[in-house]
Amino acid sequence: MKLTFIESGGFAGRIRRFELDTDTMPADQAAQLCDLVAHARKHLTATAANTTSRDSLTFEWQIDDNGCRDSWLVGELEMPQDAWPLLEFCQQLAVYT
Repeated sequence: MKLTFIESGGFAGRIRRFELDTDTMPADQAAQLCDLVAHARKHLTATAANTTSRDSLTFEWQIDDNGCRDSWLVGELEMPQDAWPLLEFCQQLAVYT
């Protein structure tokens, strides 16, 4: 699975991101990420984030899982509680660009 994560917005407007491929990750970390994505898929949709909230963060995921592609754009105010574990995992890996 290939995953791209982008966090943007907020007060400072800084961008954090990362790209990874589970084939190049340690097996336990790759399995954890796959489980988090599978769980989040049940709760996230491809709908756009609310752009009227000033200073809120926006999170974007692009996922290619053996040809099955998903793309999610979610504002922090619309983030489903069940998707927070995936967000926290991704935030740990993301770096400012």
